[in-house]
Amino acid sequence: MSMTTELSAARIFTPQPQQAPDSGWSWRSSWYSGSESIYAVLAKFAALNRIKPRELCELLVEPTGAARYKMVGKPHFPKVDLRFSTDIRYGRLANILKIDADQLRKGFVSEQFPHAIGLASPDLIWCPQCAQRGYHCASFQLNFYRRCPLHKTELRRVCSKCHRPLPYWLYPPQSVGFFICPNCGLNHAQRLQELRVNLMLAEDECSLFADHVELVSLVDSLPTLVNAQRTLMGAPHLPIVISKADALRRRAHFHQFVTSMLASVAARRGLPQVHLDISDPMVAYSEPYLPMEKILMTSRVKSNSEEIQADALVVYRSLRRWIGRRVLCGHRHCVAEAQRHLWWNTEGETTTAFCPVAIAFLRWRMQWEGCRIPAALDQQRRLRTLYGLIGWVYSEAPIPSVLWTEGLTRWLTKHLLGFACLDSFYGWLDSANRSEATGRIFWSHEECRNFNFRHWACSGRGTQDEPGLLYVEMPRDTRELTSLAACSRNHRTRNLAALGSIHR
Repeated sequence: MSMTTELSAARIFTPQPQQAPDSGWSWRSSWYSGSESIYAVLAKFAALNRIKPRELCELLVEPTGAARYKMVGKPHFPKVDLRFSTDIRYGRLANILKIDADQLRKGFVSEQFPHAIGLASPDLIWCPQCAQRGYHCASFQLNFYRRCPLHKTELRRVCSKCHRPLPYWLYPPQSVGFFICPNCGLNHAQRLQELRVNLMLAEDECSLFADHVELVSLVDSLPTLVNAQRTLMGAPHLPIVISKADALRRRAHFHQFVTSMLASVAARRGLPQVHLDISDPMVAYSEPYLPMEKILMTSRVKSNSEEIQADALVVYRSLRRWIGRRVLCGHRHCVAEAQRHLWWNTEGETTTAFCPVAIAFLRWRMQWEGCRIPAALDQQRRLRTLYGLIGWVYSEAPIPSVLWTEGLTRWLTKHLLGFACLDSFYGWLDSANRSEATGRIFWSHEECRNFNFRHWACSGRGTQDEPGLLYVEMPRDTRELTSLAACSRNHRTRNLAALGSIHR
């Protein structure tokens, strides 16, 4: 008789070594420039690891509510708006990338520019040249900046093929990657897929973008700074209007101007500001005493557009005469010959360079008069509408405060238009000198958007007790214009030869 014994399997549990959840991911420190948006960081991380938005959501996004328990293995992820940092686990991403979490958090628009989040676009706004290197700045999403500070090109807002916007979000059902149009599939950052060894910007380019982010942050906090200054002066209703900052210039220029202007206003209110560099207002404006009720009543009445255009026309014609008498001098012959020769629409063409003074004057007039044919500048002058001048009035003229008098608004507009006209002529003259060095001119009216403009500010209501004080950055010396080289016989001969080489 045999006896059998049934043995059950032993329950032996062998603990497996826990693997770090963030191990196995690839990242290159040479791909991070220090001022990227979270969109750019995720785009580089996804390209380097060859993962899609679904895997990014599983790694960096928390499922919403109780939906995570409905289907095992298929949690629900929200549509993550990358303007905000609420749904992204940027701390875990910082650990994977070995980047400081606070620095990475600044890649969100809501964290870097909290007061301007209402002006941020929900669609992607990018620079085509920066995108090829996987770069995108959070400030690009703000609607009040239109050009890249590095390449000085217009920021793109829609796909170049189907003309539809690209989303600025992270969404699992979206199968396309970053910088790729979900409608037509066009990749706007093709070089990003090549996995280049180094996508970091150059040192001077990193410095430029870091300075640009600081400039936008200063503009974002400017209302708070002005309100604090009003409270300190004991004048909470004092109108202080400051121009927008020039995004193509360094932050120090705008910061120095704002600091000096506020110090000057405070000093005029009797507050000690001796430790700051105080600059006096360039010019002041005041009217006879008006009661506040009348100021508020007239400020809400829309200004007559015909009067505004008439004022602008007077300012422009006065400056055109001044430039013609004091700057052109002997170069009038060069201007006349160029107008006689260039009888067609030159927009978008490249021609031989000729007299730089004639080039600057013609292109300056073409900008403000809205004309693209140099020969037509003096034809039917009284009947032609100056579209460039009208465009400045309705796009760049200062928005009046409700506490300003009507006279102060018109006075300020005329002064700022005069400065804008002079600044643009300086810009065209510099451009013409560069064209003379290269020997070629590219005719484009868009070039004037790359010219620097001066910052300005205005305080006061325009009355005798609160005069309007206009602060403007130090203008360039107009003697630079009147000291240009005289027109000699050899200069005229070279100018005629250059014009003769231009054919339609």
